[in-house]
Amino acid sequence: MTAEFIIRLILAAIACGAIGM
Repeated sequence: MTAEFIIRLILAAIACGAIGM
């Protein structure tokens, strides 16, 4: 797991949260 992969997961989670709200 690279740092870039973790960052992409976090950004995806934030995007899903923003869309959900």
